Amino acid sequence: MFPRRYTDFTNLVVPVFSFTTLTSSAKENKDSSDGFTLQCANLTSNQQISLVIKGGTASRNVDYQSSTNRLFILTPSVPSIIVKSKLNDDATIELNETIVWVIRDNSWGTLIGADSVHTVTIIDDESNSLLENALSAKVRVYPNPARTMVTVRSEDAAIETVMLIDLNGRIVRTYTAE
Repeated sequence: MFPRRYTDFTNLVVPVFSFTTLTSSAKENKDSSDGFTLQCANLTSNQQISLVIKGGTASRNVDYQSSTNRLFILTPSVPSIIVKSKLNDDATIELNETIVWVIRDNSWGTLIGADSVHTVTIIDDESNSLLENALSAKVRVYPNPARTMVTVRSEDAAIETVMLIDLNGRIVRTYTAE
């Protein structure tokens, strides 16, 4: 069977799930994150979608509370939803931590858009400036910016390990002092 003419073709319009932003942040001492938006374009019927925690540096049930897999149903009248996580203030001075969310389990006939990963940064507010000032006073990293090599030095302490961490909070490489 062949089409008779070009007008026999119609454009296929399918629902596309995506996040409205790639990143968001929230202070640790808040009850919950401000949230980020999961949306679906071209929605003509109810669609079910899962959000899954793929990784990050924050610890579930210590730094935040959320299921690792959350199910949502979006409708043509409500094609987006704000997703929040309960944050726990652990009263520990530490660096900022991340939660990496991804869109999963879309049904047949729908697409996942290019913006399918969202990283939430939990900003530690227990005197983060004191921790950063203490670290910057004791450790020097240069040049900044760098292309291939950096030097890490400390006059006050012996550096045993340096970890290179990507924007999603994954450890890319670990260097140990010789």
